[in-house]
Amino acid sequence: MDSSETHDIVIVGGGIVGLATSLALYRKGLRSLVLEKSETLRAHGTTVGVHTNGWRAFDQLGVGDELRGKARPIEVTQEVLLDLDTIRYLPHDPAGEQRCVKRSDIMQAFADRLPPDTVRLSSRVVSIDQDPKTSNYTLKLRDGTIIRAKILVGCEGWKSLVAEALGFKPAKVSPLVGLRALTHYPQGHGHAKEFLRIRHNGYFIGRTPIDDYTVSWFLARKRLPTDSDIMYSPEGIVNSALEFIKALPYEDIKGQAKRSDLVEMIKNSEIDTAVYTIIRYRTPWEIFTGDFRKGTMTVAGDAMHVMGPFLQQGGSSGLEDAISLARCLAKELHQVQEGDEKLAWRKRAEAGIDNYLKERRPRLLKLSTQSFITGLIATMSSFHMQVALNMLLILMFRHTFNHTRFDIGRL
Repeated sequence: MDSSETHDIVIVGGGIVGLATSLALYRKGLRSLVLEKSETLRAHGTTVGVHTNGWRAFDQLGVGDELRGKARPIEVTQEVLLDLDTIRYLPHDPAGEQRCVKRSDIMQAFADRLPPDTVRLSSRVVSIDQDPKTSNYTLKLRDGTIIRAKILVGCEGWKSLVAEALGFKPAKVSPLVGLRALTHYPQGHGHAKEFLRIRHNGYFIGRTPIDDYTVSWFLARKRLPTDSDIMYSPEGIVNSALEFIKALPYEDIKGQAKRSDLVEMIKNSEIDTAVYTIIRYRTPWEIFTGDFRKGTMTVAGDAMHVMGPFLQQGGSSGLEDAISLARCLAKELHQVQEGDEKLAWRKRAEAGIDNYLKERRPRLLKLSTQSFITGLIATMSSFHMQVALNMLLILMFRHTFNHTRFDIGRL
């Protein structure tokens, strides 16, 4: 007896992009099942930097106003280059919107708007096969459960079984890693509405206020041989960051921060928010040549286009994917008439995915190229190569804010 269950649309991965895709589909009248391997909603991590394009997507998903109420706008971006003894006031889009939002707030806003039983927790997919008779996808879970999907969408991040089934190789590994956490100030932190980044000896320290009482901080540095000892230890992550902060050469950081304040910020981190991230990416040529559809199987978010954090577009571009995929699928599937053969429904689904990829590939190619070059500059030791790559970046992407001004359009 076949005890499996069949769903029209199954989404693997219940992170931000997985829930956003499910919510976008639901708002277009399409139900989906989200399979999440964790025992709870995947809200680990600290914050997501969201620019104008991401807020446009939030608005289409119906969560923009709620999330704006939980995150202060960022009005100034400054970079202190201690090695060059200078401060750069990085261009800021006067007509744009930038905020740092807690990942947990985003997840909860999405979950609150989804129908009950949309997300199935503790559901780790261990294999994906395609039924030669029905062309449906058979997903075997670790507990032995069998789920059949007419449409399968992989939103499970860079380590994606769906991307692997599409023929993609593992994402490449950057020499940089990220350490980050949140710090809460019961009496208020008093920081301005600014994103501050300090560069010294090849590593970066950043601080961004979320609201009047909470700050998100990060440290980006090259991997160390001892990282295997701390990557799963919140206390080790915090202590490692403290070592770098204490090595700053001055107490007064060009009048923009005090070293002792930064030390206290990291020392007082909310320990359960500390995370260590290995930075991974897909090259622009993988985005250009990749086959992101096989039958009615596709991917979205980091499963398709994982990139370094240099543009702060990982989250926002994944939200764009969710809007585009739901819109394109709904447009095609709503044309299927009652009584049509199953083949007609499948052909419509394939056409919807093709339209989604046609919409997204040019946008993702530009983003991945800009992020790839920016990442090379951040990790390049040769000053002359840095200058050459900066010139290339200016030639290719002259308008500073273009990538944040993108409008995915109406859902």
